[in-house]
Amino acid sequence: MYKLWLGLWLVAVLSVNTVLADYQSMTEGHALFKQCTGCHGQAGERHALGKSLVINQMTKEQIVMSIEGYLDGTYGRSMKALMKGQVSRLSKVEIENIAAYVASLNDNKLKSLVMPPEPKNLPPVRKAQKYLPDSMKMKLKSKRYSNNLTSVKALVTHDSKTIKEANDREVKQYYLTKVVFKEDEQTILEIKSTPYLSRNPIFKFKYQSYGGKRLSFIAYNNFGKRAEKSVVIQDKTSIKKVGSLEPNVRNKMTTSINHLAIREYLGDIKLIESDKIQLIGPDVANGSSVPITVRSTIKAKRVTLFAMEEKGKTKMLVEWILHQQTLVDFALYIKLVNYAYHSDKLLVDYDENVFPGNVVSAVVEGTDGKFYVSNIRVQVSIGGGDQ
Repeated sequence: MYKLWLGLWLVAVLSVNTVLADYQSMTEGHALFKQCTGCHGQAGERHALGKSLVINQMTKEQIVMSIEGYLDGTYGRSMKALMKGQVSRLSKVEIENIAAYVASLNDNKLKSLVMPPEPKNLPPVRKAQKYLPDSMKMKLKSKRYSNNLTSVKALVTHDSKTIKEANDREVKQYYLTKVVFKEDEQTILEIKSTPYLSRNPIFKFKYQSYGGKRLSFIAYNNFGKRAEKSVVIQDKTSIKKVGSLEPNVRNKMTTSINHLAIREYLGDIKLIESDKIQLIGPDVANGSSVPITVRSTIKAKRVTLFAMEEKGKTKMLVEWILHQQTLVDFALYIKLVNYAYHSDKLLVDYDENVFPGNVVSAVVEGTDGKFYVSNIRVQVSIGGGDQ
């Protein structure tokens, strides 16, 4: 009788442990799957982009097999390069957990992993070649207040692909190289761009108006093509104050991660850490582009943004060249690659105990000839940034 009770007790303990482990696995799988719901649906019920299988009809083993196939390039069709980027940072345990969760959403399982023919009536996948300058759409808004402070918001429809993205998608590498804003014929602001600017970029900034009538927005790409839009500046009777530095922005970090590349680009300069620069970005970026704002009370003639690219090399992402009365109050979206750092050193192997992220540096060249710098770290989640 004692052995019987002991056996029953051991079975009960093992059953409880199994239930707890299954619960933890399903909870982690649910959390991971939240990043997939935009395409696959909240319950995995959609054909993602009209092309994939309905994944909640797949078994756990089929889901694991498909993810592993995306990783080694043996599974998928036109979207497999995209999917490889989405799953490339999943560990084996995370793959098992997300597969277990998705497989639990529907009991009507598929018999095989054979994918159906791609629908013929769907619009073609958007390629970089579509974004030619002669078809670029540009939007421009400009408001001038009674104290001549003028705010600008501009958008240009144009692709932006790094070499890796272009090679993965087998398309040409298109990106903006330069953007210019003019009030009448007077240049207000020039922006040097790279493939690390977001697709369809939006530019926001402020300046003190010269009193001109029209604002022009001119964009150039890497094929030397040009597009332009001009609008009448809207005069407002109200007064708009010059923006000040915000008090509740997270603390800046002191680091030398990007300093070598900064000096290679700007020359043998002395970098001065400054609390007069406010570099604002999210702690964690969940999308394919990262919002960045740069503000400063330093009277400046140039502002340059640096961060990591593929292969762990720092490079210039975007540069604003100011003309006289332009204020350092810029906002746009950039692409970031996710890396892990510790003690200002890039970790080759990912360590979950070290906060992963990309160090972004803003360098302000003052009219006094000095160079001031501020840095923040932004983590890019799975499926976010330039994967």
